[in-house]
Amino acid sequence: MNDTKETLLNNVLSTVNELEDEQTDIFKWVDEQLSIESICFDTEDNLNGVEILCSFGGPDIRVYCGRYNYVEGYWGTGTISRTFDDNRLFEYMEELYSRK
Repeated sequence: MNDTKETLLNNVLSTVNELEDEQTDIFKWVDEQLSIESICFDTEDNLNGVEILCSFGGPDIRVYCGRYNYVEGYWGTGTISRTFDDNRLFEYMEELYSRK
């Protein structure tokens, strides 16, 4: 594995570990990210998913939560994606963006 792909993988795995760590304060974690890029609702105004931009410019790291929870990283032509198993982030997003 070349240095770029290894760095990208390490960044993605680090983000997954943060999200799955029960000690991580999700409220603080969200506040430290660059931006919430997109918010998707279904036809009944239920929150379906959120995309959060964590870093960009090499590597780009984005977190998607909702129906599928995963972290995706891009750097040059490389892409790496890993799922995470924790619903605290989506539950917090529901609190913030609920339309009901």
